[in-house]
Amino acid sequence: MGIYKFGPNDVFVSRIKTYPKVNFLIYSGSYYYNYRTAQSGAFSDPVNNVPAGNISLYELNVDRPAESLIYPFISKNSTLEALDRRFYEEYTGDLPIPTTNLSYRKHIMALKNVTNDYMRLSPYYQYSASVDSPLGGWDMDRQMMTMISIPSIFYGSTIKKGSVDLKFYTTGTLAGRLLDYYKNGELLQYSGAIGANDGKVAGVVLYDQGIVLLTGSWDISSHVEEYRGGGTTYNAAWVYFGSSGSTGNDYVKESSFTLDFQGTQKVPQVTMFAHAPKYTLNNSTNPTFVEKTMLVTSSMSSSTLYAENEQVKVKNIVKSVYNNYTASFQRETYISEIGIYDKDRNLIAIAKTANPIKKTEENDYTFKLKIDI
Repeated sequence: MGIYKFGPNDVFVSRIKTYPKVNFLIYSGSYYYNYRTAQSGAFSDPVNNVPAGNISLYELNVDRPAESLIYPFISKNSTLEALDRRFYEEYTGDLPIPTTNLSYRKHIMALKNVTNDYMRLSPYYQYSASVDSPLGGWDMDRQMMTMISIPSIFYGSTIKKGSVDLKFYTTGTLAGRLLDYYKNGELLQYSGAIGANDGKVAGVVLYDQGIVLLTGSWDISSHVEEYRGGGTTYNAAWVYFGSSGSTGNDYVKESSFTLDFQGTQKVPQVTMFAHAPKYTLNNSTNPTFVEKTMLVTSSMSSSTLYAENEQVKVKNIVKSVYNNYTASFQRETYISEIGIYDKDRNLIAIAKTANPIKKTEENDYTFKLKIDI
């Protein structure tokens, strides 16, 4: 076995960017992530120990008993690893909101500087606009709206622009669809049961924060259901996207919702080039490297000495293209594993080839190794 030191041009650290697709189906108060169905295990039900629509961080608790769970949770707000939906009815009180009632819209109020910063993409991010503005005026402190918060464990560093797609179904029929069509965060109604609504902006996306703000309060269908809870029914509208209704009235049963987007994952990589120079790595400790008949006498030992026989003959494994003809002897070995060592010569990784690579003395080889870190 030969040990070689990586040269200055043999190790590269890089980063690849991926855009994993994410789908959420919301129905009857439950969330379903990427079409996954619940599975039960021998010690837990569900097997990954998280509810439907949630994600298991590193999958450390798969099929673990309740008394043996590991808790390395990454949390966003108080939802740990699931979507968080908050609906706000129209506020008709005095502004500014009294300090005794700040909890009413504290999550929206905390986004004021963020939304105004996003105005470089679209004026629809403006926290408040006068009635004389081209947008017709609104105030996020007052208007009816829904905030959907997506934990970063689902999307990575940011949501990919232009990938957000929301669908609102009533009785199995598409009532409306929102698309981030212009990649500027505006959620445009692309198609729906009421054609006059197409082209309207029903909300915005905060890409880096993983937040969707829905402000479209117009009717997108003649379908009515108990979207706010409390027994009163309302026409389907974008502000009711993701609504579950109330447990007392057996949830919202005739409406379902899907949320699709692509995240952005930046994966660091180390690329290493391991060289096998010519005229080297031509020896092997594999017993098949020498003639079988000489294995018995290949070494001698006593109470003070152990020595290998220097006359052991290396087996000629060179194949000839001719029948009944032995080709001239050449040293040949087969490389099947490459070990990576740290500066103290501790083995830290092993790379294996799919098939052993024949190494002849006249040729040198370079193996390209990659590992995600």
